[in-house]
Amino acid sequence: MSSPSVAVLIIGIDGWERYTVPLIRQVQAFEPDAALVVIDNASAEQYPFAPWIHHTPRLCYAAAINHAKRIAGPTDWTIVLSNDVRCKGPFIDHLQWYEGTVIGPKLMQNQGWEYIEGWCVAAPQAVWDATGGWDERFLVSSWEDVDFSVSAVEYGFRLERAPLPFDHLDQRQRFNLPEYAGTDAHNNAFMLEKHGAPE
Repeated sequence: MSSPSVAVLIIGIDGWERYTVPLIRQVQAFEPDAALVVIDNASAEQYPFAPWIHHTPRLCYAAAINHAKRIAGPTDWTIVLSNDVRCKGPFIDHLQWYEGTVIGPKLMQNQGWEYIEGWCVAAPQAVWDATGGWDERFLVSSWEDVDFSVSAVEYGFRLERAPLPFDHLDQRQRFNLPEYAGTDAHNNAFMLEKHGAPE
């Protein structure tokens, strides 16, 4: 069985030396054939220029992900990573066992919704095609990962925790963004409006 084509989307705000550089080097070392797209989401200190680094005005997490995916184009699998993640080993060969499934290291529940936590979400192209990507109506960074998983399930896909070799350092940077205050309540309300209360 041949290895699937894979795009790795790294979404970063700040943290170039501390977080993003080590993650880039690890992904390139373990999986040099993966297509890499790095988003500098309006960092205070701009990331350097490279063919796989793309600078944006400040976008919500969902919009930054969708922008990166448009750059990457269709691939068998797309892995979304926050920049405060570490890659500990090869990962592409893991993916071939999870057709039709959204996977990640953390399968969580929030208010009754099951979801793959958004710092590492891997999904086949069919999920992107069905859902249209991540919903950009979720402000800043909360609940969009819950929505992506719930939407995938509504389209007939599965969710599964998978032993992908990624760890989350959890810098919790979104809580320091001035525009974050109040958006979690907005996003929670929009989640309920969109999907209804979970059964």
